[in-house]
Amino acid sequence: MFVTVGRPKDPPRPDIDLSAYKTLVIEMRGQSGGEVVEIGIKSSAQPDTGEETKMTVKLDADWKPYSFPLSKFDGADLKHIYVVAEFVYNDKTPQTVYFKNIKYVK
Repeated sequence: MFVTVGRPKDPPRPDIDLSAYKTLVIEMRGQSGGEVVEIGIKSSAQPDTGEETKMTVKLDADWKPYSFPLSKFDGADLKHIYVVAEFVYNDKTPQTVYFKNIKYVK
């Protein structure tokens, strides 16, 4: 699942300059706790291969803010972000994950 700048579309894509920010913060929780999700961002020029850098997080059952340093998203041009947040599930078993308050902080 992903959140884009504007409607999802083929290139050329809209983007936003997030280079003034240092951290992506997302409040999340798992239905039971222990759910695993990968978080990523993507530039407008990055291909749709799924190879963009993602960070793995294991969720608690209670709401908690999770912080992701933007410097860790190798290959993402912060001046041209198209996918502001993506949630990737690689487990074969279904899981329920909740998220709210996606924000970029300086």
